[in-house]
Order: sequence, then C-alpha cells, then structure tokens
Amino acid sequence: MKHYKMPLILVIMLQVGQVTAQNYFSNLLPTVPGVASARQLSLGFASGGCGATALALQVNPSLAFLAKERFKISTGFGFAHWNERRTYPILDSFGDYLADNTYVVNSTLVPAYNTGVLVKPHKYISLGINWVVGYQGKFVYEEEVRGSVTGQYNRDPLVGYHRLQMENKLQQLELGLATKLNNIQVGIALFKRPTLQNANKWEVEVLQADVRLAADTTTVYQQKAQVDPLFKTILGLSWRANPHLDLGLAYQLPYTVESTKPAIVMVNDLTQHLPQAKVNQLEAIKKLRQSYPALIRFSASYQPVNIIPTKFIVELEFQPWSQFKQKVTLNPNAYISASDSVLFTTAFKLRDVLNWKLGIEHNLFSGIDFRAGFFSERSPLGNELNRIWFTGGLGSRFGKLYLDFGAALATCEYKYPDLFIIPSEQRLSYDTVHEFWWLAQLNLHYEL
Repeated sequence: MKHYKMPLILVIMLQVGQVTAQNYFSNLLPTVPGVASARQLSLGFASGGCGATALALQVNPSLAFLAKERFKISTGFGFAHWNERRTYPILDSFGDYLADNTYVVNSTLVPAYNTGVLVKPHKYISLGINWVVGYQGKFVYEEEVRGSVTGQYNRDPLVGYHRLQMENKLQQLELGLATKLNNIQVGIALFKRPTLQNANKWEVEVLQADVRLAADTTTVYQQKAQVDPLFKTILGLSWRANPHLDLGLAYQLPYTVESTKPAIVMVNDLTQHLPQAKVNQLEAIKKLRQSYPALIRFSASYQPVNIIPTKFIVELEFQPWSQFKQKVTLNPNAYISASDSVLFTTAFKLRDVLNWKLGIEHNLFSGIDFRAGFFSERSPLGNELNRIWFTGGLGSRFGKLYLDFGAALATCEYKYPDLFIIPSEQRLSYDTVHEFWWLAQLNLHYEL
C-alpha cells in the first residue's frame, strides 16, 4: 500500500489536461493543434514527445509500451487562452486611410484535464487507459454597442450588446494496447465519447433602441445541441532503426460527428471567402452530420553522440480535408427560404494540408531537460489562417516522479465581415480580425 500512496494523491489533486481549440471556426474544424502532453507541446507538438505514457494513446499508441516499468500514472493540468480584436479602417473626407478603429475585444481562458495509467501485465504487452475532459472549441463574443448623443456630456451611451457563443465540449475515454516485437512497437487505441450538450447562442440585447444595433428589440436564439456518442480509432507503429534513430507512424481513421438541433451552423456562402455562421432561427435544422477525414503522422527522432545528450524530432502531418463533408437535415415542417436551402446544401471545398513540426531537447548535467519547438501550421480554409507556433518547456526528475512543463504561442490576422450586420451601416471593406493564442500545460508522471 505504501508504494501506491503517491499515485493516489496525484490523481486526487491534479488531473492531466489536453489543451484544445478556441476560435470562430472551431465548430467546423479544429483550429488549434491538439495537445496530449506538456513535453509534446514544448517540442513543437510532435507526437514523439509523449514517450511511454498513457497520453501517447491520443497521438501514437505504439509509444505507450513500457520498457522497464510495470506501472506509470500521468496527471496534470492545462490552459488554452485565446484573444481576439476586431478592427475596421477609418478614412478621412478624401477617402485616405487614417487608422484602425478597434470596436470589440474578447478573450477566453479554458482549462482542461485528463488522467492516464499504463500497466504492463506481460513483458511484451502494455495496457493503457486515459480520460480527457475539456473543450474542442469555445468561442465567446460580446460587443458593447455605443450610441451617439450630440450636445450631452456622455456622447457614447451604452445602447445594447451583441453576443455570440459557440462551444464544443470534449469528454473522451481512451483505451489502448501496445506491444513490442524486437525493434518494432505497434499499438491501437479506441476513443469513446458520451452524449454531450453544447450551448450555442446568438443574442442582441437592446437597452435603448438605436440604429447601431442588429435588432429593434431584444432577440435571443439559444439552444443546447445534443451531440451523439462518438467512436474513434488510431493505429500506431514505431521502429528503432538504430541506437540513434527512431521512426514513428500513426493513422487516425475517419470518423463522423452527429448533432441534433444546433442553434448555429457554419455554412459555405459562395459570395464570401470564408465560412459563415448561420443562425437556426426557426429550428429549420433537424440534424447536422460532419464527416472528418483520416489523419497520418510520420515522425523521426534522432539523437547524435554528444557530451550533452541532445534529441531532434521532426514530424510531418497530412490530412486530406478535401474529403470533409457536412450534411444538414432540414425539418420538413419548417419554412425554409430558397436562399437558406442553398446555403445548407452547398458543400465545403477545403484544401488538403501538410504540416511539419520540429522539436529539440537538451538533457543538461543539472538534471533539467530544456526543450524548444516550432510548428508550421496550414489551415484547410486558406493561407490567411496559417500560423507559426513557437513552443518551449522544461522537465526534471525527482526519484520516481517526473515533472514536465510546456507552453506555446501563435498569432493570426485575417479579413472577415462584421458578425452582426447593421442595416444602417455600410463598410467599405471587411473587418480585420487579430487573434492571439497561448497554451500552457503541466504534467506529473510517477512510475513503479
């Protein structure tokens, strides 16, 4: 009983986090890289950073094979912070550019947790279980709408609010098995998500009637969309080519997400460059089915002969987003205009993406592992949403306890229409959306 006291305390006090996505487009596709562990995060999101932990089930289950240990528990906590600033240009009387006016700033801080255990009942088999709680996406928008009163001291009174909320919860149980044959490790992981309810809301709160508001009276469209249970499968392979080089390959099978009565749906408006959010005002949408493509990861880890041990990890990640499909089932009893019918049935044309990641780890004589990484991420929606992530972190061992910390940041800027169309207002150009992300994660690993 004495040997298991420390793991029990860790499970109770701190559960592992998976940092997830927040962004306006996150109801359509993941917009921030998935994070399984702090070490993976600090090494440019490369899957090889997970090592022999239950967290590897999410990215490459073959890595979850325990070499010498019989038992390993991994716990931790993570945060994802997203900040958005929307601006539009101000022109003088001659039509020349003066400055950008910031009319709304929003930010969201989302925690995430999970905990995982690996056991080795046989010298050639490792079994793993992992539980993840967090968000795949969460977008919270609130805009203060100001009026104008000439001649009074308060020239910009608050007349109302524009609000938009879209969330995509994540609860996932992961079960996996890994085995080793000579220098080759293979693994399989099965993911099970229960039925979830995601809150969506489009709201105009009117404090005082004004032409700057998107509605004359307070208007709210709110719904908790029910997401059906989901199953996913990922296969993994890793091979030690020689004492200095390890190769890895992972394949995540295609999967489908189905939800009932969503309040907000992303649609492909052919008059716009990027997807648009369509409000299900009359509950015309009965069901939403999204089919996601497969995902392939290939990684290589190289450790040269150095006085200070150094490891280099490179990973390529391919996903054929051109195979993504969205099917909207309409309520036959609801009134649907011809234009809305076209929006709901127009297929998305996303592009295939090939991303690459780079991570470097130095094992210093002091016992501290220093890590840094780089991730060049292409968006399936277009080049304006591409990002470059810079990552870093530290790790250190204390007997049988190992501590990892990782962090990452990125920025993005793109053009997009106003989220709340004002009939009395005409914009000469699209607004500019400035986005900033930082991710942080802490992991504790205890082995026996």
